[in-house]
Order: sequence, then structure tokens, then C-alpha cells
Amino acid sequence: MKKNIVAIGGGNGTAVSVQACKTFLDQINLSAVVSMSDSGG
Repeated sequence: MKKNIVAIGGGNGTAVSVQACKTFLDQINLSAVVSMSDSGG
């Protein structure tokens, strides 16, 4: 049975964590909730 993994966050840290988890996609179900924002400047 596959484990369900959810990454919640924003910025570079979440992207690095999700990329590392991609190597285990045959063993896990991976989802990500990523926030996006811009200062407008």
C-alpha cells in the first residue's frame, strides 16, 4: 500500500523537497500545496 505524502509551503524549500520525493513515486502518492506571491516591485 502506498503512503500519501503532502508537501505544504512555498519558496525554494518546498520545490526541493518535492523534487527529492519524486524518486519514490513508485512507493508514494505525492501531492503539493504551494503558495505563490509577488511584492509587485
